[in-house]
Amino acid sequence: MDLIKQHKGFSIVMGGLLLLFLGNIGLVVVASQAAGKSERVARTLVRDLESLLSLYPAPSEANLNLARADLEAFRNALETSLAIFDSANQLSVSSDAIEVLPKIQGLIVDFRREAGRVGIAIPPEAAFGFDRYEESVEPPPAESISLLDKQIQILDYLIGILMTTSPEAIVDIEREYVEAGDPNTRDNGVPVPEVDGTFAIDEAVTARIPETVHTLAFRLTFSGYTESLRRLLNTLGKFEYPLVVRSVGVRPTTEDRRQRAGSINATGGSPFASLFGSSDEAVRPDEGGEEGVLAQLPIIEDNLSEYSVTVEYIEVVLNLDEIEAQFEEEFRE
Repeated sequence: MDLIKQHKGFSIVMGGLLLLFLGNIGLVVVASQAAGKSERVARTLVRDLESLLSLYPAPSEANLNLARADLEAFRNALETSLAIFDSANQLSVSSDAIEVLPKIQGLIVDFRREAGRVGIAIPPEAAFGFDRYEESVEPPPAESISLLDKQIQILDYLIGILMTTSPEAIVDIEREYVEAGDPNTRDNGVPVPEVDGTFAIDEAVTARIPETVHTLAFRLTFSGYTESLRRLLNTLGKFEYPLVVRSVGVRPTTEDRRQRAGSINATGGSPFASLFGSSDEAVRPDEGGEEGVLAQLPIIEDNLSEYSVTVEYIEVVLNLDEIEAQFEEEFRE
């Protein structure tokens, strides 16, 4: 009996040890699986880190500082550009008709005199966009006086630089008709009176954006050579005023075309005949029907042409403080 009891006790002890051994094996297996998974995760993280480090620019502290510096430079450039176009920083104007209206007569008289002095041809009754004020008219609406004052100052600048470019003639100067209301806020469905010296800018051309960008448009039409046009555009490009060229049109002047037609008829051939002694090139009449006028002229000559340049005076009417706050928030993010 004692032997049997001893045998049973031994079996129980061995069974317990076996269960403990098996349990430890299970723990080892679980731990091994966890370690394997952790190793795989670690390898994946290492590969991802190596991929990031191989990028250009790498996300290092030095490159992050460079990115911050670039962003700050962009921010300063944006603020400078917006400040240039900010309506609060532009022309000082008056809403007093007694002060503003005499400026119109002064502009007309001064530029007629200046054109005669420098030898630039102008129409006999040139009024430089203010034709209606050459006669006795009712004063414009009070709300348009400040816009008129702004137009006077802008045209004084534009006509002044145009005359320094040595054009052969100033054909026409036109402005938007602000007496019918601010073109930036009035209803486009309401027709604007057709008044000499004024025009309506094409909606496809204007930079105007309601409640964001306000503009005043002007059109300068003059005859001359390409150097005059180049000088005008270069001066406008200096950005002394926030003026942006929206379109440039060009066509040969009537006088120039007639002179060329007479020369062609006299030689009995095309412009190539007079230049190279050959009459093989065909002469094609102009679509306008003027007899003897060519639709195509030699491109090697600097032709006397008529240019039409549309310019807009730009004002940003957004709240710059709000833009600044939004920029700050995006920068922090």
